[in-house]
Formats: sequence, C-alpha cells, structure tokens
Amino acid sequence: MGKRTFMVLLAGILCVLSGCGSMFNHFYTSESDFKGSQEIELDDTTQVVKSYAALRRVVYNMINNHLETAELLISGYSGDVVSDIASICGSANTDTAYGAYCVEYASYELTQIVSYYEVTINITYKYTQEELSDLLTTPNNESFSDLIAQELAAGKTHTVTKVNNGSGESDAVEKRIRQACRNHPTVISFVPEVSVKVYSGNTSQRIYEVEAVPDERLERNAERLQSLAGALNAAKRGIHTAGDAWTVINAARYLAGSCELSATGSTAYDALITGKADSEGMAAAFKALCDKLDVGCQVVEGQQDKTAHYWNIVSIDNAYYHVDVSEMQTGEAAALLLSDLEKQASCWWDLTEYPTCEGPLTYDAVTAAGA
Repeated sequence: MGKRTFMVLLAGILCVLSGCGSMFNHFYTSESDFKGSQEIELDDTTQVVKSYAALRRVVYNMINNHLETAELLISGYSGDVVSDIASICGSANTDTAYGAYCVEYASYELTQIVSYYEVTINITYKYTQEELSDLLTTPNNESFSDLIAQELAAGKTHTVTKVNNGSGESDAVEKRIRQACRNHPTVISFVPEVSVKVYSGNTSQRIYEVEAVPDERLERNAERLQSLAGALNAAKRGIHTAGDAWTVINAARYLAGSCELSATGSTAYDALITGKADSEGMAAAFKALCDKLDVGCQVVEGQQDKTAHYWNIVSIDNAYYHVDVSEMQTGEAAALLLSDLEKQASCWWDLTEYPTCEGPLTYDAVTAAGA
C-alpha cells in the first residue's frame, strides 16, 4: 500500500525564552494510508473496465442499444488506455455495419486519477431511436432477398435491413433482389428497379438500404396478381399431370402455345395475361406454373449470344434439369430436360449460383416411354 507522507522541518529558530530552543531542532513525519483504486466506493451502475476487449464491448453495447452516454472506470488496465479508447471511439462509425449506418461520431472525456481513469463516452447518432424502429432483421442473404420481394410487393419503396450473415456489394445485392422477384411471380407481379447502399464493418454483418424507383405497377400489384391467379387456375385445369417429368413437359407446351415470344414483356403477367413476353417473362410465367403444379423450379439469369437470356431449372426426383420455353420453337428436345453440358452449347450462366443439372432423364426417353 502506498503511503502519503508529510514532512515538516523546524530548525534554526532561536527562541527568546530560555531553554525552549532545543525542542524545535527536530524533523516530524506524519503518515496516513492512501486509498488505491481497489478501495474506491462504487455504486451499482459503475462499470469497471480492465481490458481492450471489455472497453470495446462497452462502446458496441452503447451503439446496439442506441445509448448516448456511458460513464465508467478503467482500472488495472492491460494496455495503453489513451491510445485504445481513441482508436475504439474513432472507429465506432466504421467497425460494424450498424455503427456505419447510424453513428455520426463518438467522443470521450478521460480523467486520470493516480492509478485509475474516469471516462465519459458520448455517441451522436444520425437517426433517432424511433427512426430506427422500422429496421428489419434477417439471418442471411437468401432470406433478405425474399423479405425485400415481399416488402416491395406491399408497396414499400424504402427499406433498411440488418443481415446478420451477409456479403456482397451494391451490384450483387441488387441482382439478388431482382432474382428473388423473378422467383416469386405470385407475390410481386414485376421486377422493380432498385438501388442499394451497403453498410459494413469488420464482421459478416451487413445493413442494406434499398430504394425502389416509383412504378405504377407497384400500386396495381394486388390487381395484377389477382388476374394472374385466375390465369394460373385456368392453366392448371388445362395441363395434364402424370408425374413430375410429364407435368414439366405439358406445362412448357401449354405456355409455348399460349404466349408468343416477343422483344418486350418481362413478367409472368405479360406472358399469361397479354400473351406476349420475352425470355424473362416466359421464365417467370413457367416458374409461376410450376409453383401452381407443385414442381420445384427457379429462374436462371444468363446469356445467349452475349445478350441477357432467361430460362428455368426444375427439380424432378431430387435431380435438376434445364427448361427453356422461349427456345421451344427450335424443337422440344433442344429446350426441355437438358443437362448443364447440353445447355452450355448455347448459353452461359454462373454455375456457382445454381444447382448442377445432371439428372438421368432425357426428353427423348420420357416421351418415348409415353405419358
């Protein structure tokens, strides 16, 4: 324990009173205990920090709970307090996705009292807690894309979503949103034009701010979906189902017979209601038909002759096959139940984004066996 020592020197004083001078020629020492940091009286709300990790957690907890001020003691710290707190506060608006989105800046007041520090941390936010109450949360990119498709279908042109395990920059996120809209043609009747801002930090967490370009089709989405539902019900009655393979073939025949391939018309609504659509519209319509017929299906975005082209991948007995209704005018065998190798003869797509198609079925084998 340290000692606080006071020394008083009384010497060289000549007393005028006889016999008194000798009693002042001495040093006097007074000692009293010094209360160290471990003896500071703490109340229940005082935070005591001893490490960089603990100090960092304090700031992260403030941000996550939208707290503006925190007071704490730093005692027995293993590191450079001044440097560490400056670094942590300086990166409060860049270190995490949430901080990047909502923190303007963080500041601190640091007072050293012998062997410990008193600290006040202040955080200024870009948005109020009420403004952040509409923040959405999803676990990963896939659920995020599906959620945004639903939000757009509900007419929301601006959304902010925290994705706990996300990845990708703006262009990749925009592409995922468009793909989700194509794969949910009975939820949203077209693919809106969107722009995305990405907020990230040093973790896998991301915050995506999505802005959709205003479109009158958003306002008419419910009406368009109602018309589409009627067309799908009629199509289901007209498609003979005898196992998934024949269901796929008959659904493709139905769509090719009721929709004319066109340079415009990129939605299932165009294909099934107006009767004219491009490859994107046909692929969306075929996805809608497969959903109605309980066949696993997704839309593929790729290229043909260096231009954008769309088709489908279907699931039959846990195996995958390509189906391209827009190519059926060249012959059904060249468009239905294709493997990756067969489809790669005319098209390109990102193989990492879609399941591998190498199932045992072929169009010729299925049709030769008969329905």
